[in-house]
Amino acid sequence: MKDAIELINEYQPDLVFLNPTDENLNSFYLLKEVDNPLPEFICISDDKKKAYDAFQCNAIDFLLDDLQPNALMVSLCKVIQSIEMETNFQNFSSNQKRNFQFQNTNSGILTITSTDKIDLIKINDILYCKADGKYTQFILENKKEVLSSKNLGVYKMLYYSIIFFEFITLIS
Repeated sequence: MKDAIELINEYQPDLVFLNPTDENLNSFYLLKEVDNPLPEFICISDDKKKAYDAFQCNAIDFLLDDLQPNALMVSLCKVIQSIEMETNFQNFSSNQKRNFQFQNTNSGILTITSTDKIDLIKINDILYCKADGKYTQFILENKKEVLSSKNLGVYKMLYYSIIFFEFITLIS
């Protein structure tokens, strides 16, 4: 694992494939020595029992040794989505965040964008919301459902101080 850390520090990959052997998993704590942001990990093994251990080490996915092309493509899409979300989050300055929160919540209106329209809804009309992959579904008091093309993490980041506590309470 020491050699792997040196290579990760040198090449700064976005993705690392890892065989979740007992030795590799026990040495996972050494990743704290990585100087740069950690890459995403996809674990590959013939032992299904290693999946739990892999996810405990924050692997983004677990694949069996008999790699199926579709399963590999899905895993790679998860990595791309995760990297894009992290990049977007890092690029979103705290000043823009504060301005956006103030502009949108001062009126009590939430702007929800979907792939084909923009809905304006009153914050007080939201019963709850739920994550649906990269989408968020808002359920309103009038039983209307509004699907957003943004994931729940975006709304949490933008509106945490105003309404997200209520979302957590209502979902759990």
